[in-house]
Amino acid sequence: MTCIVGFIDKNKQLWMGADSLGSTSSMKFKRKDTKLFRNKDFLIGYTSSFRMGQLLRFKWNPPEQKQSKKDYEYMCTCVIDSIRKCLKDNGYSKIDNNKEEIGVFLIGYKNKLYKIDDDLQVEECIDNYNACGSGTYFAIGALEILNKVNDNPKDILKQALQTAEKFNPYVGRPFIIKKY
Repeated sequence: MTCIVGFIDKNKQLWMGADSLGSTSSMKFKRKDTKLFRNKDFLIGYTSSFRMGQLLRFKWNPPEQKQSKKDYEYMCTCVIDSIRKCLKDNGYSKIDNNKEEIGVFLIGYKNKLYKIDDDLQVEECIDNYNACGSGTYFAIGALEILNKVNDNPKDILKQALQTAEKFNPYVGRPFIIKKY
C-alpha cells in the first residue's frame, strides 16, 4: 500500500506528498488519518503500517540535537535510537534471529530528506528526491523526469503520485502535499 514522495526544490526547500489509501490484497479504503504529518521539527510520511504512523505521530518524542552532532549523525544515532525505543516499547517491532525490523518511512529534517528503511538504516540520496511504498518505482521514475522539466514542487509531487496511482492498485487519492 501507499506512495510517499519527497522532493527538495531548486531553492533547497523540502516538500513531501502522500496518498490516502489503505488497502489489502482484496480491498481498499480511503483513510481520514493522513500518512503525512509533522512532529515538532520533523515532517514524516510513512508506509507499512498505520499503527507505526500513529506511534510516530503521537507517541514519539524527538530528541534534542546537540550542537556537536551534524544532522546525518544525529539522524543515525539519536533519532533512530529514540524511534526504535518508541516502537519497541509500544509493541511495534519485529525481532527474528536477533534482527529487528520496523516499517519504512520518509522523514524531513532541516530541509533534508531521509528514508528510514525497515532495518533502521538511514538513507540520504544524492538525488533531490526519494519515495517509499508500493508505488515507489513509478514515483521515482516520474520524479526523475519531472525534476528536469518542471519547476513547481507541488506539481512535481502531484504528478509523481498520479503516476503511481495510475499503475499501482494500492495507491489512491486524495493526495496530501506539505512543505517543510
